[in-house]
Amino acid sequence: MWSRYYYGDAYPQPERAAPDYNLSCCTRDKLLAARQGLLDDGISLQYLQLDDWWYHGPHPLKNFGGVKCVDRWELPVDTYPGGLAALSKSYGLPFLLYGPYFCEQNQWNQSLVPVGADAGVPPPEESLSFYSKVFDWVVKHGGNAYEVDFMNELFLGIPEFRRTLDAATVWQQGINQAGVLKDVRTQFCAYCIPDWHPSSQVAQTSSS
Repeated sequence: MWSRYYYGDAYPQPERAAPDYNLSCCTRDKLLAARQGLLDDGISLQYLQLDDWWYHGPHPLKNFGGVKCVDRWELPVDTYPGGLAALSKSYGLPFLLYGPYFCEQNQWNQSLVPVGADAGVPPPEESLSFYSKVFDWVVKHGGNAYEVDFMNELFLGIPEFRRTLDAATVWQQGINQAGVLKDVRTQFCAYCIPDWHPSSQVAQTSSS
């Protein structure tokens, strides 16, 4: 199985500056041209992974040092008319959407852990309900899969995951259960051992 993703977040931009995304790497025409080029070379694709270059959200300043947090999964309509759903139809493949952690202010109005941080994930007991809503959105907008990246940073950077036995596992199980309910595949990336073992026990989630 071949997959292809486009990464544009490495372009220099000031912290928390507007715009909070840089699409010079990945215009609609470039995405479609790359797709055609791969088809011409006889390379079949099953999905398109959209990493962290396209969505709205600032880089966290308090607790995580990686990519942007997710405020809104939204493509700008001036360069992507019709948004994700229209792009999926044009591309002819479903998406794998990406979101390691969410912004303190996010489109689902979800409270997060760690408490007081500017980015995080839902409390473990709210994981199933939150990711069910997230995956409803994924499917509605042309996706069939979702990746949680920087699992190691999440485990080490969220005290609530380490203060309570199995808290991180309950959070992961909520993601997997939501994936089963909504028929969305999930992937955990950059994990540490406490992440790998729970993900190896479930059918809807893979680790890398």
